Amino acid sequence: MRYLSHNATRLAHLIRMNQGRLTTGFLGTPYLCEALSVNRHKELACLKAEQHARKKRV
Repeated sequence: MRYLSHNATRLAHLIRMNQGRLTTGFLGTPYLCEALSVNRHKELACLKAEQHARKKRV
């Protein structure tokens, strides 16, 4: 399980470095949000979920 936490931390770092964006497409977003949330990156998971919801409305 340690590698999962490391990967989630790396993912969180990449999202922060890219000004809160990560291009995964709509299929990958729910999985990323869950991985971030489970691994103590809830603020980024919420941000990604908000961005995903905004795109669906437009």
